[in-house]
Amino acid sequence: MIEMLGAISTKLRWAKVLVCLLGVCFFGLFVSSIFNVPATNSDEYLLPSVVGVIWSALFFLLIATFSNIPSKPLKQDKFFVKLKVRIKRSGYHVLGVIFVVLTIAVLMLSFKMFGIWHAQ
Repeated sequence: MIEMLGAISTKLRWAKVLVCLLGVCFFGLFVSSIFNVPATNSDEYLLPSVVGVIWSALFFLLIATFSNIPSKPLKQDKFFVKLKVRIKRSGYHVLGVIFVVLTIAVLMLSFKMFGIWHAQ
């Protein structure tokens, strides 16, 4: 699982700046919706901006976290080197499970929030 997340993260590393810019834009839209800036129509963009901020934060987390996964220990490595690598990889496994659970939760939240937004 972490190898797949690492491969996705490595392939999408170029989008890190774009994700940051999108996150800042969505956050700006959120703030302008809260403070009723005349350019935005009151609360119309509040829910989509929250969803955009959450997705951009999750995507940034993917790119930033899983780009430096340590490789599996070799047979000729010493015991403590193997132990160190296995502990690091187990931490990445825990982060991978947390990331998958967060992705499912954000996906469900997105459907709910867009349903509410569309009903308005």
